Amino acid sequence: MLIYFIVPAINIGGGLREVINLAQNMKSAGSKSIMVSLWRATHQMPTSLPIKELTFMPAQRLWAILGFWYVCARYIIFLMGLRKKSLEEEFFVFTHYLTVIFSIFVSRKRRFFFVQDLEWRFLGKGFISKLVKKVLIFCYRRGAVISANSYLTKELQRLDIAVKYDLSIWANPEFKGDRNKSIKRDFDFVMVLRTGLAKRLDLYLDFINLSLRDSDLKVVVITPHDDIAHLIENFHVQTFLRPSLEEMRKIYERSKVFVMLSEHEGFGLPPLEAMGSGCVPVCRASGGINAYMYGKCLDELVLPLSISVDEIFNFCKKIITDPLRLEKYSFAAGKCFDEGLKKAAYRQKLVQNIFLDMKLSN
Repeated sequence: MLIYFIVPAINIGGGLREVINLAQNMKSAGSKSIMVSLWRATHQMPTSLPIKELTFMPAQRLWAILGFWYVCARYIIFLMGLRKKSLEEEFFVFTHYLTVIFSIFVSRKRRFFFVQDLEWRFLGKGFISKLVKKVLIFCYRRGAVISANSYLTKELQRLDIAVKYDLSIWANPEFKGDRNKSIKRDFDFVMVLRTGLAKRLDLYLDFINLSLRDSDLKVVVITPHDDIAHLIENFHVQTFLRPSLEEMRKIYERSKVFVMLSEHEGFGLPPLEAMGSGCVPVCRASGGINAYMYGKCLDELVLPLSISVDEIFNFCKKIITDPLRLEKYSFAAGKCFDEGLKKAAYRQKLVQNIFLDMKLSN
């Protein structure tokens, strides 16, 4: 059985990482998993999975607009080629709002949607966002939906979208770092900066400015984007551009508090990944983090969207200047990460069920 995972591009990012994880899980269950990229990535995510690139156009907004019909044509030609030569059953997993419209070219029983976010929120609150929301809901209701976590499952069900599978994704176990108390955490604040309206780069810059007023505080930034890295250089803040997983884990081992200021996240992997090293997550109430930040201690670290950056900064500073409080939150973060790893071990069984359902659908 062949399963094609349709992605915009093989760009470095948490969302693509989870698509690759799902594809590898399906491969372990017995399928042949193939990544199909509509555009060419600027910086490609490393993967051992076979990749089929439909075009050589770069994954940039201008090319996405100007070359949309060309990509459609290349996709249809790709499907026609499969129908002529394939001797195996084929299924398609659409993984991003830019790929969902392509689901109309395959039969309903062969189309699956891997939903990692309420993606219309990426586009603000205007006409385009409302249009994308309607298109996504229309398509989701005409295929099998795989939700990435319980938060998304509830949100999709509120929209009368049937969620067939809830995979409850978790951070990579390799993010579990050394939490020994003797380790010097010389980074006060660490943050992952990404592009997009909901990511609120403006708030991060305000937070960094507040931190720089105190010469004793050290802030580090992780980003996959060259333009953000160049921007942060002006702030004289240490920046890590596209670090490896091992490098990220070492950064988190040295960090006291992970700061996330997004307006909305379908899950929010970076804070969870940091928790693997006992780094304390402080997050705005952006939605998806509720899938793991709950309980007596972690609840206290989820701040309302309404409070100011100054208040968030002061809250974070109180944590790093209070060793007992920092230790309490760090222990809770590490414990949550470990408990989640045990539950995530069940994920392969769920993937096996998806695989069996696909076979039975034939």
